[in-house]
Amino acid sequence: MKTRLLMLCSVLSSCADPMRGTLPEQGELATGLVLLVHGSGDTPADWSEELAAVMRAAMEQPELWDVVAYDWSEDAERKLSAARRGLAHGEAIGARLTDERSYSAVQIISHSVGGHVGYGIEETWTEGVLQHTYLDPFGGRGMVRWGYGYRRFGENASFAEAYFNADDGVPSTERSPRHTHGFDVTALRSEADADDAHWWPIQWYQDSLGSGLGLDLALPLGGDVDWANHPVGEQTVLTP
Repeated sequence: MKTRLLMLCSVLSSCADPMRGTLPEQGELATGLVLLVHGSGDTPADWSEELAAVMRAAMEQPELWDVVAYDWSEDAERKLSAARRGLAHGEAIGARLTDERSYSAVQIISHSVGGHVGYGIEETWTEGVLQHTYLDPFGGRGMVRWGYGYRRFGENASFAEAYFNADDGVPSTERSPRHTHGFDVTALRSEADADDAHWWPIQWYQDSLGSGLGLDLALPLGGDVDWANHPVGEQTVLTP
């Protein structure tokens, strides 16, 4: 019965999902991957392509890093199932990285529910150093599992950090997951940024070069490898 159902799904377009885990070929000299993952209701064009360009321009040896703004917008827009679908995307990416790539380092930068994509990679890719940067992570899964991301995000990463607002009103985003080092950027927000507070951590991170945090901690930019300076489970409140 299960086999017949799978065969039926293979020929019915209604059973098809958007391609998951699709990545460009590994660069000839690349030993690391930066993967930027958008959240629900947006696409790479909204921020991750721009941040990718900022990171490439700041790298001393860009040929050593592939930088990819991952597009899962079709599945991400389905808000009630985005977390579950995002995890499936991440698991597919992790499997592809394991089977078809030879990176020794991966940096994930995810926003909101995109954190579930990154967490799926954390669960399935164990071939090297993995740093996960969560930007205002949305940890909820389904209608009742609001603590899912708080309990799990970052648990399998070499190092995980979260930049978040403490008062943006988006459920499950107002604290850092317990397996990350949290950076509370609420006090750095201007009145103009307050109108779209859930996006503020993205903007802060993109503009953070030279701050000693944010992009300065990113692996491809020669980041702070002494992660003991930012203990997991603790928080740093950033002030003007």
